[in-house]
Amino acid sequence: MEAHMERALREGVTEAERAALEGTRLEILDDDRHILSFSVVGGEHRLRNYRSVTSVTEFQPGPYCVVVESYVVDVPDGNTEEDTRMFTDTVVKLNLQKLASVAEDSAAAPGSRRRD
Repeated sequence: MEAHMERALREGVTEAERAALEGTRLEILDDDRHILSFSVVGGEHRLRNYRSVTSVTEFQPGPYCVVVESYVVDVPDGNTEEDTRMFTDTVVKLNLQKLASVAEDSAAAPGSRRRD
């Protein structure tokens, strides 16, 4: 995987999410298989017992890839399953948008090996 994709995976958690959470734990960072997994630890928030796995598959030729993120999370007391799903899907969407932004910025940087 090119360096800009590796950087994008490492920076995939949004600033807002970092600020909102008391802690995250890196579970898997596999550069060879292009997989990142983290879990949320501690705190009083809506991502109780959250764990996600993100994978990137590049396609050749061209600068195309597919990113898949899956997660599990407990439904906190006082919330419905639907509310929890909508909230968590929003967090995932923001993470994927941040990942795309970082990857695009890295690919556009001088000296990158972008293949258009």
